[in-house]
Amino acid sequence: YDCPAGLAFDETVEVCVWPGSLADGGACQGSSEIAPVPRSRYVCPQVAGYYADPENCRWFFACLDHQGDGSPLTAYEFRCPFGLVFDEQALVCNWPWLVPGCGGAGVYRARFTVG
Repeated sequence: YDCPAGLAFDETVEVCVWPGSLADGGACQGSSEIAPVPRSRYVCPQVAGYYADPENCRWFFACLDHQGDGSPLTAYEFRCPFGLVFDEQALVCNWPWLVPGCGGAGVYRARFTVG
């Protein structure tokens, strides 16, 4: 998870914090590069956009067309901060009681144009 500039992700509380408040007193180790999701985990529809995980409202996928030639979209997986779920209408992480259809029927599919 990428935090805003100057903050680091604390995996114990699952939120962005000031680096000095981490147990080790430093920023998170590792790469900030996001790896694509294995195709068996999630297959993107034919339209680029952001999609809620049908199995867990806290997770969502960004489906992107890197080639621009209609080839299959690449899925990237993201997780909302603790206590929030992905709202496909607003394209933000939101309070669960504000997201209709979370965790079952009635999910919404957002569409956007890349480019």
